[in-house]
Amino acid sequence: MSVARFYIFLVLTAIVCLGISLFGPGADPSQLVANASYGIIAFFVFFTSLIFQISERAVRSSNPFLFTRVFMVSISLKIVLLSMLVIILVKVLGIKPRELVLPLISSYLLFTILETWVLMKMAKVK
Repeated sequence: MSVARFYIFLVLTAIVCLGISLFGPGADPSQLVANASYGIIAFFVFFTSLIFQISERAVRSSNPFLFTRVFMVSISLKIVLLSMLVIILVKVLGIKPRELVLPLISSYLLFTILETWVLMKMAKVK
């Protein structure tokens, strides 16, 4: 997959997630929740683009297991970092967990689908 095509899909995914977070069913976000949604989406954009860049290098590596390791570590790291982000949003900013459900699940699901699709395409090329 070309870099330009990846970033086009990344931006489209971010726009869809933003639309779902702000205008989805039952979404009536306050300014604090909207800012938290922006933060969650920014986290996923940064993380997904970082994994793409690392995976591009791993695919060209002579180590046949490096790409698989990158894929597995990315899944684990994403869950840990996202959990820490949610804890910070809930404990420090005082956002109700119920208000974060829609932005969190939609972003996690859509960005994980994008990440998996792109990484599997990269693995096929190898």
